[in-house]
Formats: sequence, structure tokens, C-alpha cells
Amino acid sequence: MPLAVMGMLATSCSKDEDYLDVELSDPTDNFIPKADDDSETAQLRNQFKEETGSYLLFNDTIQHYLLGKDVNGELLYFNELLDVEYSTTSANPTSRPYTYTYLKTFERQSQAAEFVKEYIISHFTRSLAPFSYLLVNTISGKDEWGNKTKPYAVAGERSIALAMGELNKLTTAASKKKFANKHLLIIVGKIASDHSSYFSDFKSVSNGRYGASFSIPDGMTKDQVGMEYGFISVPAMYLPTYEQDIKAYASVILTYTDAQIEAKYADYPLIVKKAKIFREALINMGYIF
Repeated sequence: MPLAVMGMLATSCSKDEDYLDVELSDPTDNFIPKADDDSETAQLRNQFKEETGSYLLFNDTIQHYLLGKDVNGELLYFNELLDVEYSTTSANPTSRPYTYTYLKTFERQSQAAEFVKEYIISHFTRSLAPFSYLLVNTISGKDEWGNKTKPYAVAGERSIALAMGELNKLTTAASKKKFANKHLLIIVGKIASDHSSYFSDFKSVSNGRYGASFSIPDGMTKDQVGMEYGFISVPAMYLPTYEQDIKAYASVILTYTDAQIEAKYADYPLIVKKAKIFREALINMGYIF
């Protein structure tokens, strides 16, 4: 099933919609261009699917078509929007929906697709690849506290949205790799969060300390205490949650090699141990460094 939210829009509301008959077909049909679409964008999307195995989208509107008129004579449309964070374990759409601005020219769309193939997809085996990629200009949403955010990526169980707005300013391979790491940090964190069985050894190292309070001995900082417990950073006067720990280690392993981590955290063996376990778990899942 595609990860989508479906709805109907009309210029006025009707209390009785029993007369509506929506024909449902193969949901994957909505992720590919129409058979008679011979545009450059359609050809790009088809080629991307053939090469990578994942569907390519540049708009979160999966379907939009006229159904007819409602009982008041107003035009009635059927709309289906991609819900990137849709979960197969929940019957409800995401409680924090995202909005997007789009890549409106073929040149920018093509540039984004090539970037994703070279710097993002190159890290995934087919088994780890998502069902679809949504490539957009910007992503806007809100965090759990209601604060506005503009994330580089939103990763769901089967779909990944990537903000490509900064790409056209990047001219070197180094700058593009750095840009890709901002996306991969979010994607890797989501992978680890959703596949806890692969990361059980990682979690067991610090299990029992997640979110716990702690004291700071004289002559030490809270971060030093945290690192002795195997935490890369301590955001407050409580030790990190498991989700915060995942994000911290995702950042470290995407930034440093094992040798660099061993040197950087030589005085904190639990961090070195957890970093190795984290990296090995990702590799076992099909991630390519």
C-alpha cells in the first residue's frame, strides 16, 4: 500500500456522501507517470525507478481528479496526499503533517535525482531502499512541542522526503557529500529506531540509564560523566533517551571512521564499543559506508 492520506475536497460540505463511488486500483499506479505522459520529468522518474528500484516523486499529491458534483451542485474532487511518516502499525495519519515547496524546473529535478543516486542511494542495498523518494525544494513542519522546523529529510517506513533547496549552490564533491550527510543522519536515525532487533546489543550497553538522573562529582562536567556511561553528549541534567542516543551515534559514525572514533574517545571505552556495534548493525542491515 502507498503511504498516503486520502480525502475529498469540495467548495461546500455535504452531510450525506453515500452516493460517492471511488474506484480503487493498484496503489502503485499512482507512483508512476501516466502511460501517455512523455514529458522529460516522466522519463526521468521512469528511468530512476528502473535504475534504483524505488519510485521517484516531485510532488506529494498522488491523485487529484474531479469526481463530479455534490448534492448542492458544487464540484467535488478526490485528493490523495503522500503521508511520509505513515505507519503500518497505526490506523491514523501522522499527527504532525509536513508541507513542501517544489522543484519546478526539469533542470533542478534532474540535478536532485542525480545527487540522490550518487550520494544517498549509493549507501543502500536494494533490501534497505525505500519504496519511494519525494524530492522537494523545502520541507516545513513542527516538532513535538509545536515549534516550526525545516528538516533536511523526513523518513518513514517506506518513503523518504528530501529537501534539495541548497543543492544548486553546491559546486564541489566535498560540499555535496556534507549536504548528503545531513540527510543521511536523519535516515540512519530512522533506520535504527525502526529496526530495534538489529540494535539490541547497542541498547544493552546503556540500558537502565536512558533518561536517568545522575550526579556530577567534583572536577567533572556533565558531559564527562555522560561519556563514562557511554553517552556522546548529555542534553540536560538527565541522561539521553534511547532516541537521542541513536541520533548522537548516527552523527558520529557518519562523520568519523572507527580509527578516528577510537582516538577521539580513547578515554571512554563504552563509546568506542557502542560506535562499533552501531556501525556493524547498520552494515548487517545493508547500509554501505
